Amino acid sequence: MASKPGEVVVCRRLYRSGQSEYLINGRTARLRDIQDMFMGVGLGPDSYAIIEQGRIGQILSTKPMERRAIIEEAAGVTKFKTKKRLAEAKLESSKVNLSRVNDIVVEVEKQLGSLKRQAAKARRYSEGARADARNCAADAGGQGA
Repeated sequence: MASKPGEVVVCRRLYRSGQSEYLINGRTARLRDIQDMFMGVGLGPDSYAIIEQGRIGQILSTKPMERRAIIEEAAGVTKFKTKKRLAEAKLESSKVNLSRVNDIVVEVEKQLGSLKRQAAKARRYSEGARADARNCAADAGGQGA
């Protein structure tokens, strides 16, 4: 798959199993890498890098929020907003996981106190049983003489 200098070849292979593989210049890549590459050059899914003459009036007459989105896409800001949104989602997921871990730690600490009390009782019982066994052995040895 030879390409001219300055050109990028993007491919997608679909397999019968339903899986797919993305390639940039013949090398395996993630879909996110391809999306980042295109967003970085103003060729994202809603890109307005090339606008026909009749669309300019239409863009100017759109709602302010829609116009802002168009201008941000053309300026390349969308790439960074997308990265920010993905990072925030990861951060939120990490916060949820940390909360779960904290809940587990609290529960284990509760169980630890109970287990320490049970272990102390078991030690006392074991020590008492050994003492009883020694006493019985001493009594049995003393009676036979």
